[in-house]
Parts: sequence; C-alpha cells; structure tokens
Amino acid sequence: LIKDLLLKSSNDFKSKFETLLEGTPVELVVDEHFVFSDLEKNREAAIWSLMLMTGYLTVRSCEDTNSGPLCKLSIPNQEIRNLYQTIIEKWLANGYGLDWYREFINHLLNGEMENFTKGLHHIMDHTVSYHDVAREPEPFYHGMMIGLTASLAGHKDYELRSNRESGRGRYDYLIISRNPEKLSILLEFKQVTLPTNKKDSDTILKKAAEEALVQIDAHGYVSELKQRGLNKILKIGIAFNGKRFELAHDTKDS
Repeated sequence: LIKDLLLKSSNDFKSKFETLLEGTPVELVVDEHFVFSDLEKNREAAIWSLMLMTGYLTVRSCEDTNSGPLCKLSIPNQEIRNLYQTIIEKWLANGYGLDWYREFINHLLNGEMENFTKGLHHIMDHTVSYHDVAREPEPFYHGMMIGLTASLAGHKDYELRSNRESGRGRYDYLIISRNPEKLSILLEFKQVTLPTNKKDSDTILKKAAEEALVQIDAHGYVSELKQRGLNKILKIGIAFNGKRFELAHDTKDS
C-alpha cells in the first residue's frame, strides 16, 4: 500500500508523506466513518483515515469543524517510521538485500553516476511495472524518487524537498546536505514522447536529459542551496519514456 501510494499519489500526498517521515505533523480532516469501499472513491483521504485507524499514524491534536475533525497527525514512534522506510527499501531492493539498496543510495550521494545509473536501470527493469509507469508517468517518477530516498527522510545529514520554488521556478526534487563538504543533489525530470518506430530513441532521451540540466541553470533552481552556503552541487536531469530513461549530470557551477 505504501509503495502504491508513493508512486501513484498526488504531489500533495507525497509532500505530506515526506513531512511525516521528517518528523513533522500534518493537518488533515479525518473521516470517522471510513469504509473500505472509499478506497476506490476518495482514495487519498480514505487512506489517511485507514493509516490512522490501523495505528500507523496517531493524533497529536484535534478540533471539530463543519467538514469533520481537523487533526494534526504524525507517525507514532521511531519504530513505525523505520518500518515505513524498511518496507520501501525491501521493495526497491527486490530480493537483492538491503545492502544492495544502501550501496545504491551511496552511489547517488557520492556522485558515482555510472553505478547509480546501473542500479536505476536494475530497479526499472526488475521492480517497476510498465503499467505503473504508463498511467501517470511524471508523478510516477517523482514518487519513485521519493521512495528511493525514503531512508534519508529525517536523516541527520540530509533534508529532502520536492516541488519547491527556488530562483525563477519550481524544481522537481532536492536532496540537501547539511554538511557543505558533501554533495547536495538536484533532480529534474522530463517526460518524452518517442516516435513509434523508436529510431534514435536513446539519442532523443539523452538530449531531453541534457535539456533538463539547462532548465536547472536557466531557472536558477540552485539558488536555495547557494543561499545556505552550499556550493557542492550535483545536478541530474532524467528523461524518460515508460521504463526507458537516459540520465545527464553536471557538477559545474552555473
């Protein structure tokens, strides 16, 4: 259920889930009369209620409103937070073990792009369903990146942000290092429509990934990092079509 939520939910749900993993409560109207059929109707509202009623969230405070109880919800304890992260990690590792997953994350954090790209191809080939990607491609990739980096949520060395304003636009995903000597990582995603004959598909995807890097610089997405005095920045552009993708990266200052 958590995997499904992260990959297919709205940006608003993803943002709230990130906030919870970071240890900050979120404020939501809770449906006290939730039934399972609601999962197909008002899916996200019903799932918040389900997570609360099954003990995976807890109420910190609550007040009555005309729409129902407005509650501040949080993850009840570190054990449940670790459970969320472990579920995501095990799903992504897909039988290769948590050591494989943690090594994959370290490749990203250390800027080892060749190894990171190989790992991402593995995840796309063996863990992700084509039908998942096809429904809503851009939210899927965005959700997948949140899932991939779930182990960093609430981490003492990193801060995660998505869909935030910086410079002259709104970046897709940002991993902020609290140590100026370590890389901060900014990711931008591009959905690409390929020709039906798929001729030169890799070239088209690669060009789009490089255009994502240009967009990062053109819109000043690194402004938030610069304001914090963080100058070691890895910029990554990922262009995708279904389960196929190409990646471009740059550590040069814009």
